[in-house]
Amino acid sequence: MSRFSRLGSLVFYIVFLSLFQGHLVAAEQVLQLLGPEGKPAIGVDVFVYRSAYGSTTQEKITAGKSDILGKFSFDRPAALKEERDCYTILVESDEFGLNFFKQYKWEATEELRLRENSETLSLRFVDSDGNPVRGLKFSLAYLFLAETLNANYRNSHFLMMEDHTSSLSKVSDKNGELKYSGLPKGSFVYLNHNDPRFAKLAGRKSYKYMLQTKAALQQVTLLPAAKIVGKVIGMDGNPISGVEVSCLTNYQPKYDGCGGTTITTEDGVYEIGQLRSNSYSLKAELSEKMQVNYVAPLLSISLNEGEISTGHDIRLEEGTLVQGCVRDKASGKKLSVQNAVVSVAPMPQLSPVQLRRVDFKTDGSYAVRVPMGRHILYTGARLDKYDHSSIEHLTMDAKSRGSILHDFEMEPKLDSHFVTGKVVDQEGNAVADALVKGAGRDWGHSFPSTKTDSSGSFRFYVGSRNGKDWLGVFAMTEDLISAVKKVERGHEYQIEVKPKASLTGRLVDGKGKALSDVLIRYNLVGYYQGDEAAPEAKTDTEGKFTLPRVFPDLKARVECQKNGFKPNWYTLPVLSVGQSYELGDIVMQGEGSLKVSGRVIDRNGKPLAAIIESRGKNQHGHHLRSEVDGSFELDKFVEGKVYVSARDTKYKSYREIAGKWVNAGETDVVLQSKLDAPSESVKGKVVDADGRPLSGIVVEVSEIHQPRLEVTTDKEGLFHMKGLYPGWLDIKLKRSLSDKEPLTVRTKTGLDGEVFEFIKEARVDYESLPENHNWIGKKAPEVEAEHWINSRSYAATNHGKVRIIDFWNISCGPCVSNLPKIEKFWKENKGRDLELILLHSHIRQDEFLDFLANQKKRNLEYNMPIAFESKLHPTRCTFQPRAAPTYCVIDQHGVVQYFDSGDWNGAKKKALDLLEAMEN
Repeated sequence: MSRFSRLGSLVFYIVFLSLFQGHLVAAEQVLQLLGPEGKPAIGVDVFVYRSAYGSTTQEKITAGKSDILGKFSFDRPAALKEERDCYTILVESDEFGLNFFKQYKWEATEELRLRENSETLSLRFVDSDGNPVRGLKFSLAYLFLAETLNANYRNSHFLMMEDHTSSLSKVSDKNGELKYSGLPKGSFVYLNHNDPRFAKLAGRKSYKYMLQTKAALQQVTLLPAAKIVGKVIGMDGNPISGVEVSCLTNYQPKYDGCGGTTITTEDGVYEIGQLRSNSYSLKAELSEKMQVNYVAPLLSISLNEGEISTGHDIRLEEGTLVQGCVRDKASGKKLSVQNAVVSVAPMPQLSPVQLRRVDFKTDGSYAVRVPMGRHILYTGARLDKYDHSSIEHLTMDAKSRGSILHDFEMEPKLDSHFVTGKVVDQEGNAVADALVKGAGRDWGHSFPSTKTDSSGSFRFYVGSRNGKDWLGVFAMTEDLISAVKKVERGHEYQIEVKPKASLTGRLVDGKGKALSDVLIRYNLVGYYQGDEAAPEAKTDTEGKFTLPRVFPDLKARVECQKNGFKPNWYTLPVLSVGQSYELGDIVMQGEGSLKVSGRVIDRNGKPLAAIIESRGKNQHGHHLRSEVDGSFELDKFVEGKVYVSARDTKYKSYREIAGKWVNAGETDVVLQSKLDAPSESVKGKVVDADGRPLSGIVVEVSEIHQPRLEVTTDKEGLFHMKGLYPGWLDIKLKRSLSDKEPLTVRTKTGLDGEVFEFIKEARVDYESLPENHNWIGKKAPEVEAEHWINSRSYAATNHGKVRIIDFWNISCGPCVSNLPKIEKFWKENKGRDLELILLHSHIRQDEFLDFLANQKKRNLEYNMPIAFESKLHPTRCTFQPRAAPTYCVIDQHGVVQYFDSGDWNGAKKKALDLLEAMEN
């Protein structure tokens, strides 16, 4: 057969196979895999998984290789259960390395464009003595694509994988070394191992063990594993087998991942190993049959490095039976709830681990056993006609056997639980069928939504979270829209709608070429208005788009996203009512071909390793480590300026040590450190309440922009911490390395001989206010201050004056930036019936004087009254502001009329309104 005949046969075979496949897989899912140049990716390994949102495990659906057309087909799986669940498609090959994709729904044929991923991660594992650890099996557990985080957080920022192929499992060689190849550029890698001798490497949020891919060999020290051993023992004293025992770290258990789970043996024994030095909560999961009569208490255990801690027996108790139902608060009538649970958690909250969860029965009753001790019982039961925020949690002391009766009472929805009002146009005419929707500063809120009736009236229920936090509403029709208006439940409002502002523009690439079919999305800045009111548009063939529905008098921006281009967020000017605005050309820069390379050196010209960052208008952003010799190379830049900076890793302070603007394409950029080595120190002494020296106290610096240092006091209680940058800093005093409740004290470098009393302050009771407490309309508590600046003192309570309290702190940026505005307001209104209290938390006097001196260098001086609380913060603990700054405005009768975080303009307006009402 001639060469041309063979070629013709091959072409016929490919065409026939394509047609045959198209017929065969009509009811199947097809993945079309293409290389970077658009050619079929032939013979690559494909793995398909299904995972629930937030889950650390994945269900494997299928695996195989792509065919000669670059296609991979399989039976289409069942639909996803939840909107945020997804499919993960993992593709591996020698040519393209490791690629993965997220899918939330299937098209008939999904086209997946692969990238050539060729980064290498080289590691050398040693034990605590520095000896190589050979023959240790590692599996790739977590991959974080740092460079795509800002581009598409939801779809491509992480990957959880099972140990499904040999290429993702490696065994360290005789030198303790292993290598992973084919990784995406700029990614971070997490590894797992199952060797009982060594502790687990990392949790998802532990940056200490987050290993960044780079060519240089990285050494990782494996810490000796700690272990917890004990038994599960029944009421009769006999061991119980087959019980699941689990432990989680008390600090961020969801993200740490350092705990473990096991099943008790025939002798009731459990062992949980590979643990790091930490504090853990230990929990036994009893069967439903056992839970009727018994309960397993929660154990709290602290482990040191390599410690084998035995004797932690979980002894079942009869406990206290807590039972009750849901009732109508007014009539006492028993209510039936569905799909609701009762949860039990230990108090004080030593661990975020939940102790028990039980479902309500169909008649609305529940029964749950709790162990001896103090617990909190809570539920989130909801009924359409009842205010779910009226349910109060039960904090109880289970001191003996027996039972506790507790009914969860629900208050019928009252007028005080609703926001009511009317929507009118500019002429005052009622607007029917207008959408009235909540807006706020937290996207996690569930904001209400309703429509006006024929008279333009609206009414909607506001739950506890929205009732306590900031809530705004706006109204809109096809042609009209209102500004966002701050509201409080229980009040009535009139909302005026005005003609909508319109917005047009054009999207082009860096060379001025129109970009078609690009999604343009409009969003408010500082508010969340919900998807229902967020207009979207796509560019046409000329790159043009129109957004006919935008908000007047508010800051906003448009987001432009297109594959292969850097995402663009374009901040808009504040538009007036009915104003049309032409944006002109918005430029989206593609991934350019220019590079920037160079090296980092110290002040003596020696190579220095660092974190390298880049930024610039329409430029690609980087965040990666330099090589050990200080060299770095950044890519994907377009023509223009780039700011390249280096941050300290030598002393682990993360300070910016050098930075400069360079032209994209420069290849010999030198970043020379502008900082000397940290040379300041702190000397001190740690004593107990009687002044006796305390030896063995761990003194630790963990403040950002300071080196991570740790020393221990000697037998005289003395310590000397060297190698700090100058300035004020917090140090932590610990009884041991595993002490999770250290004493934090404030000090300054250069001080010598300070004495620190290791007396842990009593915990502040933050349970004094109910969850849905709102200060508006309530009598204000007294103000207690330890000392003052610019005033001798103020009366504890108001005496016929309007009072403003500003809860602030010098470490709070927004607090400090508002000080000049508040000073101006004080000067303009000083002679009126006004009291102003800038209430600062406890602070050392010399640190505050340093702050005032720095402000004076900026020509800022303050003559308004500034008060300072004692260490116990009595006023702050009474008011419980949620953030800094928080402004509280109290009228002349001592009643709170305004209480909000961050909004000085709102507080000022309320105070001026109250003053004007008094004077008139």
